[in-house]
Amino acid sequence: MNYDVLIVGASASGAACAVLLRQLGLSVRVIEKVPDSSRYKKLCTHFIQPSAVPVLTQLGMAHLSNESHSVRTQAAFITSAGIVDPIGGYGDDGRGFALNLERAVLDPALRQQAVRQGAEIGYGEQITEAVRTPQGWRLTVERHGDPVLLAGRFLIAADGRTSRLASMLGNQARHHENQRATFFAYCSGIASPSQNRSLFAHHQNGMAFLYPLINGRTLLSAYIDKETARQWQEQDPKAELIRFFSGVPFMPSVSQAVFETPVIGYHDYPNLVRHPVCGGVAFIGDAVQSLDPMSGVGCSFALQSAAMLAQAVASALQEGQLDETLALKLYEQQFNAYFPAHARGIIADSLIAKEEQTQRSVFQTIVNDDALQRHYRDLTGRLITPAFFQNAFLVSKIRQQSLARKAQEAL
Repeated sequence: MNYDVLIVGASASGAACAVLLRQLGLSVRVIEKVPDSSRYKKLCTHFIQPSAVPVLTQLGMAHLSNESHSVRTQAAFITSAGIVDPIGGYGDDGRGFALNLERAVLDPALRQQAVRQGAEIGYGEQITEAVRTPQGWRLTVERHGDPVLLAGRFLIAADGRTSRLASMLGNQARHHENQRATFFAYCSGIASPSQNRSLFAHHQNGMAFLYPLINGRTLLSAYIDKETARQWQEQDPKAELIRFFSGVPFMPSVSQAVFETPVIGYHDYPNLVRHPVCGGVAFIGDAVQSLDPMSGVGCSFALQSAAMLAQAVASALQEGQLDETLALKLYEQQFNAYFPAHARGIIADSLIAKEEQTQRSVFQTIVNDDALQRHYRDLTGRLITPAFFQNAFLVSKIRQQSLARKAQEAL
């Protein structure tokens, strides 16, 4: 059978894109290497930024924001200059929220929704060849050791950080150093912060993140330099993680924490960035950019890039016929208008050697200005651009300095 769309990968971005393209009436076939629909990505902190929450509604999956599936939350930042926790929710209307939506819930739900919408998903499949044809693409897929041929007009790479399609098509990743290592574990026995805040603390030249989850559980996530990570690994990672969080002011007590999982994480996780379009193929999710986990954008950017591509395809559909060239052009334009600026900021921040006094001064400016606190939170929620925040920060800093001078002169 010839399909309108072939998608390699049925994790967050691939499955979401399958749902959205089926909503447009296109036939969709997905190739997925995991053996069944229940598998999910375990090395993920699963924070859905407010920028991506609307995509769940587009997918017909707004119910995942209910308390039986996830925890509605917003970020609060514990810094050396004070706490950044502005009144109200995200966005201009103050009604936005983030979600702690675990991949054990999200990934199977996305695949089930794709199948309900009429997409076909082949599990236990590996792509071995991709050939461009006058009609589109012909893929050779290995299933249980046997080759299977699939044909489609439009090909999408959603096969993750180590994308096989990227290797086949020469879409080489640009590597950018990430000086952080990551440790995290799921625990019980930790009280949820007030209003189910997700807490992000600067601590000992690292970061300590605490995410409240459903069923009274908590995710503890530490981001530390690689030498400290090596020492933790040589000693007792569980004990070191508890010790690290115990020293963070304003954190809930972790003294009664019970580990529900081993401590897992990354020792070396460079930022990877690829072209959103290469060789006539659209790349989405981790296949196009895989960034420092501390930024908490992996799930969100996966969903957003899938929605962005689906929007481009919708704009390129005329009476049921897809203009593939136009769809790729529109997707590339939309992708480049939004993602690279955020990626550059994340990449710069993953170089962790920062002067403590400078960092304190930056956060003091933010803490002193309620509006700037909201802008900072919206920046981390990927609702505003880094340039917008930088301009707001400079204006606020100049105003604060002017007020300080006037106050000094009045003495």
